[in-house]
Amino acid sequence: MTTAVRYQVLDLARHPVALHGASGRSYRATGATLDIPLPDGLEIHQPEYFSPMLMTGTTTDRLATPMPSGQRGRLPYLDTTLSATLTWTGAAWINSSGSVV
Repeated sequence: MTTAVRYQVLDLARHPVALHGASGRSYRATGATLDIPLPDGLEIHQPEYFSPMLMTGTTTDRLATPMPSGQRGRLPYLDTTLSATLTWTGAAWINSSGSVV
């Protein structure tokens, strides 16, 4: 699995059939969430249909230093290896208890 941005689909009845990323790939929303891999995940801007929730991926795929906040780098990261949601402090990734991971 690669790092992706997980979007909440805001209106299943009205969402577009497919989103097209900068790479030319199409992504179909079929449920309440949609994971779009980087870099396409950073290029989706349709706030009427989708809201970014978090980034997701394995520990190996986690970015050592996330993108600037203007590029959704401040989103929490769901580390699927650790089964934990992590937060970037500006210097390190921490878990819910505040421990650096």
